[in-house]
Amino acid sequence: MLRPRINGHIEESPHAIGTSARVAGYARLPDGRYLLEVEGSRRFRILNTESNGSYPWAKVEWLPEEIGNFAAAREAGDEVESMVYLYRALDGDGDLPVRLSIDPVVRSYQVASLLHIAAGVKQSLLEETTAADRLEREQDILRREISLLDMARSNRS
Repeated sequence: MLRPRINGHIEESPHAIGTSARVAGYARLPDGRYLLEVEGSRRFRILNTESNGSYPWAKVEWLPEEIGNFAAAREAGDEVESMVYLYRALDGDGDLPVRLSIDPVVRSYQVASLLHIAAGVKQSLLEETTAADRLEREQDILRREISLLDMARSNRS
């Protein structure tokens, strides 16, 4: 959610659900800025926020990582795996190797990170309460994205 500040700048309000992150890699750009690669590690819910002027902070509760219905998670995870390879091939990323975890929770986050979709949709995946729910949503997203990529490829031919 964006809200205007008095001085004309736009300030972003954080989503209620987020993830802690660690820097997994970085590159310094020619203009002195850095390009960071971060890896999410633990989901949290913001309970309240405060600001002492320059640095906002939040009190959070850590959220459990639940599989949900194991059979549904396994089935969705298997289907998502095959769909990811097709999606990546159609999207031009098929030559970059990807190995998905057998752990449904880890797999659900890996798949979300591979999708070239709007940040709001990725946020909604992060907010899913179980891996089974996340993987089932990813199935729907992958079906739609594969269909769109297929249509785009057909129109170019």
